[in-house]
Amino acid sequence: MSFQITEQFFNIFVIGWTFLSLVSLPTVLNLNREIVPKLIPPKKNINPGFILPGLLSIIVFATVFLSGNHAKTEITWIFFSFWIIHFTVKIVFNLINPSHHETQIANTKMLSAIVSINALINGYCLGWLWPAYAVSWMQNMAFISGSLILGLGFLIQITANIRMTPKKNETDALDSGLHKIVFCPGYLGEILQWGGFAMITWNSSAAAAFCWMLATLLAQATSQKHKYLLQFPELPATRKALIPFIF
Repeated sequence: MSFQITEQFFNIFVIGWTFLSLVSLPTVLNLNREIVPKLIPPKKNINPGFILPGLLSIIVFATVFLSGNHAKTEITWIFFSFWIIHFTVKIVFNLINPSHHETQIANTKMLSAIVSINALINGYCLGWLWPAYAVSWMQNMAFISGSLILGLGFLIQITANIRMTPKKNETDALDSGLHKIVFCPGYLGEILQWGGFAMITWNSSAAAAFCWMLATLLAQATSQKHKYLLQFPELPATRKALIPFIF
């Protein structure tokens, strides 16, 4: 990257991008409800799902972050590692169990654009704009609390996705563990991760990424719930899609 935009322009863009995530949620939710009938029965072959968006996010974030002229501290390398590991895990589980991520096919292009913009602004913020994080930041309560939330989210995501691997009985998996509380505990784990990431970085770009991931995961969980209820009518329709007792 051979240019550097002004901090004022960057902040205005991030604020607008965050606002867009909030106002576009109803549209995204309706879009996902409309495409659900097209996703039954699930296909067993590998689908684009989250593979393309995940790869784009890794490439964009790594390229922008590594090309930045800011000094990279231990803290910023932790942030970098989270981003790469998070999307790598998503890609791996998509490859292992593509049918579980079938609801993502219809919005692959939209999702690719969203995660790429999030990767761009976060890579730019951490690599070019934001002051270097001192090691003492690890003692801040925001970093400590955010790390715990992020770690809990990662544990929930991994556990939920392992339960839904092809070798498992899907009906039994949906009636055990956190799946007895919400249909999509893996997505809940991701929301916790992004909330934790926003806390440990404490900047507007990470907050924007959290808002967008919350919006897209709410939409995906909604369509995933409808898909499960169509496939398995015996499952309780009162079970929440994503957030226990709320949504």
